[in-house]
Amino acid sequence: MGSYIPLAIVGVVVIWLVTGVRVINQAERGIVFRFGKTLPKVRRPGLTLLEPLADGLRQLLHAQEPVERD
Repeated sequence: MGSYIPLAIVGVVVIWLVTGVRVINQAERGIVFRFGKTLPKVRRPGLTLLEPLADGLRQLLHAQEPVERD
């Protein structure tokens, strides 16, 4: 029975990490809210790691300037 405790701890840590992983698409930016307040750093496209119980993520479209032809 004592050998199940480390296995359970590892399982909880893996589940905690997996639930905190989010993907931000290329045309988007992410704003992280921790307990309702925004964090100063804007998340760029790609994988980002959040604290599952404390953080929320809002994804916003990144405004791009139109391409003009000469």
